[in-house]
Amino acid sequence: MKKKTITILAIILLALIIASCKQAYIPWPLPGIGNNDDPAVSYATLILDYDTGDISTEKIVSGTTYIIPDSGAVEKAGKVFVSWRDTSGNIYYVGNSIVITEDMKLTAIWSNDTANAFVNGVEYTDPGEAFEKAEDGAVIVLTKDSAGSALQTTSSPKNITIMLNGNTFTVDGTMAGSSGTKNQALQNLRGNSVTIKNGSMNITAAGARMVFQNYGNLILDNVQVKITDPNIEILSINCGNVILRNGTILDGSACDVAADLFYWPKEGYPEGATLIIEDNESRIIGPFGYTNDYSYYDDYYKNEGKSQEDLYDDFIANTKVLIPIDYPYVLKITDDTHFTYKYVKDTDTQGYQRILPILK
Repeated sequence: MKKKTITILAIILLALIIASCKQAYIPWPLPGIGNNDDPAVSYATLILDYDTGDISTEKIVSGTTYIIPDSGAVEKAGKVFVSWRDTSGNIYYVGNSIVITEDMKLTAIWSNDTANAFVNGVEYTDPGEAFEKAEDGAVIVLTKDSAGSALQTTSSPKNITIMLNGNTFTVDGTMAGSSGTKNQALQNLRGNSVTIKNGSMNITAAGARMVFQNYGNLILDNVQVKITDPNIEILSINCGNVILRNGTILDGSACDVAADLFYWPKEGYPEGATLIIEDNESRIIGPFGYTNDYSYYDDYYKNEGKSQEDLYDDFIANTKVLIPIDYPYVLKITDDTHFTYKYVKDTDTQGYQRILPILK
């Protein structure tokens, strides 16, 4: 039998085998025939047990990012929703995201409807009191729109997270701050780390002058603040690091100063300060100040043999304002006696540009 005939018969036989099967697995591509060996989509089952007799079940594509919901329309008499707990005891907070890779059950946690804040099973009517009494590593959950006293850290460092849960916390009582300047919604002292997530902040107390005063580390994650009183500043950074992320909006368009970064070495904060606007959805709206407490002609520094250029080098070495390379907004920097400002690519942080003060 000729080779050509054998080849034709082999092709016909292969075609018959393919036709006789519902689905044929071809380990390599043949001319004109596409591979069909993609694995089937896998699913995970997510069960939300509201602990009220209501249960919802959802099929989710494995590997999908899932945003933790609140209780929706489900209510529990005399209770307010707090968060979720899985079968291993892990806690999941509203607005956070997780990747679902396997079957999962979340059960609702509730507190008494008289509570405005919930910390490790303890209920508080004043979120400010909850913050004051929270231990290092604590997560404070706001259970509803609430008002109360301010958030004050101390010289004993803590790392505290506040989950606003889509609610608004308004400081209308005792304010935070140093002696003589207790006019803030949060004073975050050096050594402390505070994270505020997924909600809104406001201050309405008489004599208020500032929402966030930072000397430590502060993360504002999906936080909304809008101030209409021109005498109130939203954010002042005198030391430490502040990060705005996940669509945080600080709207001080009506303010004389919306926010500032102030290098303060003469007052004992030589380590400096950094502001990072982490994504294109986060922004500061309104005037932004970026300067320091050097006079540049002060006799004290002249006597130490420091030139104007020495002081400038110290300033830019110890402060940074970073925004994404493709950031669509312009930070409205206020005029300064000694500086102009330009945008330069930051060599230390990939994907970011730096706002650099230039000595006039």
